[in-house]
Amino acid sequence: MPASTPVALYERVLSECKRLQVLHLTSCRCAEDRLVVCSQIRELVVDACSFMVIELRDLPMLARLACLTNTLELVFGSVPCLTHTNLSFSVEEDTSVLPPPPHHHDELNHFLGTSPTMANLVIRFTGSKRWIGSEELHNPLLHLKRLLIADLPSNWDVSWTHTFLVEAPSLEVLHIHVARSEEVPESFGIIWSTASSSQCHPYMKELVMIGFTLTRRQMQLLKYLVSTCTSLQRLVLLKDGHVQYKGLWDWDMVGGQQECPWTDADKRALRRMIKSGPKPLVQLILA
Repeated sequence: MPASTPVALYERVLSECKRLQVLHLTSCRCAEDRLVVCSQIRELVVDACSFMVIELRDLPMLARLACLTNTLELVFGSVPCLTHTNLSFSVEEDTSVLPPPPHHHDELNHFLGTSPTMANLVIRFTGSKRWIGSEELHNPLLHLKRLLIADLPSNWDVSWTHTFLVEAPSLEVLHIHVARSEEVPESFGIIWSTASSSQCHPYMKELVMIGFTLTRRQMQLLKYLVSTCTSLQRLVLLKDGHVQYKGLWDWDMVGGQQECPWTDADKRALRRMIKSGPKPLVQLILA
């Protein structure tokens, strides 16, 4: 749709099409910056649009949401039935050394706290400059079962992932993909102390990490996971690989084709750490 299309046209479609259940907005170049969505729709996809603000004000039936755009702000109202979510956050290249504005994690945290039924979540960070905050979530994600965090930069802040684990007590599958980079990883983020006896993730069954290296922060996260995930059955640590998407809300983790790059010393160190966990693993893959 051209930029000359007024935002009122989109909102009119939503208000007058009473039986509309699926809405995909693709490459809509609206000159007005704010889109307000109130509807009975069950699926909403916003892809490569120019809306600066998208307000999901009242969507009582929405079950599937994908926001794959450069929208600067997502304002989340009532989404009580949302179960499948795909959010891509893009940060354009910036020559300054300062991180981008905090809405990238503030709005995300606020949204996650308003989606009590969400069971399946994809979060992807794109763009040449990426930054992740580590603020606490507003409310726990009590029903979240599967989580993919993809395209993290090599200098990712592990404390942000730790926050997710604490606030998602029913999580069963955690997949993390760290993007390959030729740059030397920077040191930022916090390293938490050894897990306390009160921290436990009893339902976690599968952990897959692509782009795993033996950096201090990644090893700290791994040690935390193997010590607190008391039902962990499958652990896959891959130095290389990619995410193969199956539509917008499902995916497979695919390893690289090269031979295993781990040294014998690396394997021994990892196995010692993993064996220190509360329960023996059924399956361990290092590749």
